[in-house]
Amino acid sequence: MNQEDKIFRSIRQGSIQSFEDLFRTYYGELCNYAYRFFRDKDTAEEIVQDLFYKLWEKKETLVIRSSVRSYLYRSVYNNTMMLIREKNTRKTTNTLPENSAMIPGSEPDELMQTGELDQVVEKTLSSMPEKVRRIFEMSRFEGLKYKEIAERLLISIKTVEANMGKALKLFRENLKEYYE
Repeated sequence: MNQEDKIFRSIRQGSIQSFEDLFRTYYGELCNYAYRFFRDKDTAEEIVQDLFYKLWEKKETLVIRSSVRSYLYRSVYNNTMMLIREKNTRKTTNTLPENSAMIPGSEPDELMQTGELDQVVEKTLSSMPEKVRRIFEMSRFEGLKYKEIAERLLISIKTVEANMGKALKLFRENLKEYYE
């Protein structure tokens, strides 16, 4: 069992100290990650604070199948995408002109397709082998370069490249109907 798993186990048992340690360890980098989507510090902090609030609230029932770090980054990503969708939905419903058919992306089938895309992306990520998914997430969600990933995981850059190739191939296969 790694250190993160031990920390999360003690959080599950109600350790405030462990929760604070986890918060201090990841808060800053998760805020920076969320900031990349909105370019708004307050919104980024709100997303991360909400994540930690829910984490504490659901600590007894929460099951993390990946690493705690991956779970936190994935949660920030999901919460960010959900907030972007909410803002886009509010924006289009609050300012729809009489002929809303002229607005790209406002048609119900286009909105439904966006939801389907999210599901395909989630399904693709969950179908990847752990190592491939971890490398993909480090590259795409954490913004790390291949060299940085290789150093963190103690593997060669060629291994990172090969695993990224596998991940991208899976995405191409699963998303081909959306870009053809």
